[in-house]
Amino acid sequence: MAAPTWSWLALAAGMLGAAAYLIKTAALPLLVVGPLWLIWRRQYRSGAIFFCAMLPAVAAWMLWAGHHMTGARDIVSLYYTNYLGYQIYNIGWRDLPLVMWKNLDGIFSGIAGLLIFDLGKSTFGMHLSRFLAIGAIVGVVRLARTRGVTPYHGFAAVYTAVLLVWHFPPNERFMLPLFPLLLAGLGSELAHLGCVIRGAWRQGAANRAVAACMIAGAATLAGFGIVTNAGAIFHEFPGIIGQHRAVLASNRAAFAWIAQHTGNGAFYAYDDPVFFLYTGHHAASLPVAPMPFYREDREAILDPFRNMPAFAREQRLDYLFFTAADFHRDLPEAERAEVRRILAQEPEMVCEYSWGLSAVYRLKPTDTGSRPLLIRY
Repeated sequence: MAAPTWSWLALAAGMLGAAAYLIKTAALPLLVVGPLWLIWRRQYRSGAIFFCAMLPAVAAWMLWAGHHMTGARDIVSLYYTNYLGYQIYNIGWRDLPLVMWKNLDGIFSGIAGLLIFDLGKSTFGMHLSRFLAIGAIVGVVRLARTRGVTPYHGFAAVYTAVLLVWHFPPNERFMLPLFPLLLAGLGSELAHLGCVIRGAWRQGAANRAVAACMIAGAATLAGFGIVTNAGAIFHEFPGIIGQHRAVLASNRAAFAWIAQHTGNGAFYAYDDPVFFLYTGHHAASLPVAPMPFYREDREAILDPFRNMPAFAREQRLDYLFFTAADFHRDLPEAERAEVRRILAQEPEMVCEYSWGLSAVYRLKPTDTGSRPLLIRY
């Protein structure tokens, strides 16, 4: 390929990389991987063009974010404004081995979950997830060996390395940027398995029996995946959508009450952006710290909810808005039920509104024990 063509392609790729980064910071590894891949192919000028095309967007966003950063070090400010600060706040050097070990299982579960819905939610499913994920990864390596290393392979390697040390187990959402490559890798491994089966079929009865078992295992796995995904599409997804609609209908009634009765009060709300868009009230959520989950320390998981009034006062909140769907992204069902029980029995929070699946609590002033009238609609 002629040098000018490489240069134009590098310019276009760098601009697309910049756009991808501005959409999602997960694209940041492209800033390193793209130029290195071009340099490895001895396209030094093109590597520089790619880097210079992508760098302004990355630098401009980082400078803007740094200039507008609050500077506060509380958990809410870090969670919303400083990814790296939140990482340092939660994960110390001593925690890294545990985090990496747990995140490795998260990567396996996330890869398999893109193929078979919620596969890693059970013990059997977790073992099957590892099998599928390793097969896809081996296929990606096989593709690199047979067809050459691509920038996508480099991006996948750097991106996965970041996920291994990150403060959240890499679920399907995190693995989605790698899905096309993993799907291609799985297809490559299945094609290789087909060649192995054909070869074994020609080599006598014993090998044919082994090949038949391999065919039966692959067919069983495919059938299991089809049935599971069909159940998710036709049963679980409609149920989830119905639950969200029911919660939203309840919340809208609560939002109308909030507009009439709470003045300019600031709120706690689990889905605080949605709450703000519907009500116009400032709101903050309580970030659920990750390390207690990595350590499987249930009491540490629940402690922040036992101290919810202190959190509300620290954040200068007047009210707390709770729904039946709160913490669905962060807590297992057993812990969610316990959190609801803890919050319902908290003496420093007084329920002023309760209807359907939503409730509004007012934080008691520290100098009074008066209890306002509970209003039910």
